[in-house]
Amino acid sequence: MPFEFFNPAKEVGVTQGHLPHWDQEGATYFITWRTADSIPKVVWLRWRDKRDAWLLSRCINPSADDWRRQVEDLPEVDRQDFRRFSKAWEHELDAGHGECVLSDPKLAELVVGALRFFDGDR
Repeated sequence: MPFEFFNPAKEVGVTQGHLPHWDQEGATYFITWRTADSIPKVVWLRWRDKRDAWLLSRCINPSADDWRRQVEDLPEVDRQDFRRFSKAWEHELDAGHGECVLSDPKLAELVVGALRFFDGDR
């Protein structure tokens, strides 16, 4: 079976739980896991406060259900500027905060086992 990336032009099923899940037949997926201590609360709060202040400066209520859509309606220069919050978030995730429990081979193997549990089945 050839490797197939997600194709935005093809049909996509979206289900909503805690986070949205996209499903596209034949596409290859990746999963991002993060442990609870991967970003200290003080760092997360500082990041969120800066993001919220940016949104409010553009008359977008960060508590509104549709704030993301409102960001997409902004001019391109503002949307590009907003992306720096995602980059800052990724930087903090990569900074190695917390215990980094998955660096322990035994714990990492538990995750590998969970990922492979249904391999070839579903």
